[in-house]
Amino acid sequence: MGVVSYKITGSTRRTQSFLTKMQSSSALYAGLESLAQRGVSALQAATPKKTGLTAASWSYAIETKNGNVSISWLNTNKNGTANVAILLQY
Repeated sequence: MGVVSYKITGSTRRTQSFLTKMQSSSALYAGLESLAQRGVSALQAATPKKTGLTAASWSYAIETKNGNVSISWLNTNKNGTANVAILLQY
């Protein structure tokens, strides 16, 4: 029976560099900032603009907890204790 042999040449430096970057959550989730901002832009465009205050009050928060990442879109415009964006939705 024949013998199988192989020889690997070159460096694994680029692979190691990539894997090291992926260990950092900032590199892994770098694209979330732009996606979250696109969500804010879509919400602003879809919000009625009688005064424009509610549309201008959209923001986002990115939270990492227990290895999970979530994006929350927030609207800070209130009328008393009621959130105006929720009132508009219903």
